[in-house]
Amino acid sequence: MCSVSGVISKRKENVFPNLMELLFDLKHRGNASFGVSINKKTATSKTIFSLREKFLSGFVGIAHSRMEVTGKTSQPLKFSNGAIAFNGGIYNFFEFSDSDSDAVFVRDFFEKELKKNSVEKAVKKFMQKANGHYAVAFHFKEKIFVFRDLFGIKPIWFGENDFFSAFASEPKPLKKMNINFPLPLLPGHLLVLSKKGTETKKIFSPVPKKASKASFSELKKSFLDSVFLRTRNLSEAGVFFSGGVDSSLIAKAVSSVVPKTELFTVGTENSYDILQAVKASEELGLKLHTRIIREDELKDLSLKCLSLLSFFDEMQLQLTVPQYVACELAKEKKMKVMFSGQASDEIFGGYFNYSKVLASKGSVEKEIEHSVLNLWSRNLYREDILSMNFSLENRYPFLDKNLVSVALRIPVKQKILNQQDKLRKRILRKLALDFGLSKEIAFKPKKALQYGSGVSSKISKFF
Repeated sequence: MCSVSGVISKRKENVFPNLMELLFDLKHRGNASFGVSINKKTATSKTIFSLREKFLSGFVGIAHSRMEVTGKTSQPLKFSNGAIAFNGGIYNFFEFSDSDSDAVFVRDFFEKELKKNSVEKAVKKFMQKANGHYAVAFHFKEKIFVFRDLFGIKPIWFGENDFFSAFASEPKPLKKMNINFPLPLLPGHLLVLSKKGTETKKIFSPVPKKASKASFSELKKSFLDSVFLRTRNLSEAGVFFSGGVDSSLIAKAVSSVVPKTELFTVGTENSYDILQAVKASEELGLKLHTRIIREDELKDLSLKCLSLLSFFDEMQLQLTVPQYVACELAKEKKMKVMFSGQASDEIFGGYFNYSKVLASKGSVEKEIEHSVLNLWSRNLYREDILSMNFSLENRYPFLDKNLVSVALRIPVKQKILNQQDKLRKRILRKLALDFGLSKEIAFKPKKALQYGSGVSSKISKFF
């Protein structure tokens, strides 16, 4: 993965020093190469220090740092009327282009579309075509335009003061520029930065309009397609693994395509997740890496995680600590791409709250849509911050835009039998059986990470 950032000076002062500071503060998101583009002039380098020597002058600029996972294209990339920088992965770019990388596809797409369409129409068309996770920024006609993927997997933060309008992949670097309250760009929205300030416009929504109900066969196909796109050209992959139905289904599907698929589980001594993961990994026949979290290291881990999160929320902290350790373990084992079952509970009705809504005769469909549209604000933000800290790329098969569209059209009664249904996610469990998982795994009750890992009650003692 990578970082994207940009600055416009409201007083037409040179922004090169500001871009270099942003790159320095975001270098943990990628240090394979660095680049800046200012007023249509672009410079790239393998190191920040050598890039500093390629001084560029101008009051509008974007910057990029690259983590080398599957691509080798240094950015920003120039096009006829500006430059573009891209963070993420467009898994289906080969369906629309002969480009040798998704970054080049993004550049070529906007090179073509901006000659005949408005920015808004070009961005909307891109969102309709692109399947993946992305944050895209381009300098065009003395303005900077920025947007992110439909679910907000890749982050964008922005703000302004008397001197600058700016954006970045994380909020901390903006605060150092005296933008005291950076705002998150909402998924499916377009951010426009100019000398006058910032504005946002809604462009696209991932929630499908009223349509025919989806079938089990449609779900199976969309899941297989999602896994295929996200495993294309991979020779090894890791899976964050608890032994539950979500991560076991992901592990089963990914390992059928990727020759070297390994599992990663953490927890306290004899915790539920450790015990269940050992049993499930034996059934799957996949190598399992485990890490026992000692009670005497939990306080130090909590403080590290609080520093990364930049806010205090006890439940988020309890989720962050085991995920931090799992990322650390994956990094030690030299993994680059990690798969996760994130979003399964949201789209398939896994949470107890959905049963409560059903009992109150509320709209479960609306509650599921609300959960999907707000995943970015906590779970995806948390996981992006953690993965970038350890130079890992997260991939989420359940957040494929086509799969989500299918899942949202599946009748609620196929997800939750009734308000007394304690298992929920019924159609996903059916999919797990169809993939050959045992009934023990397919019908295993949900146990949240903070409880399954055994850290919840212990972290609560500190705060």
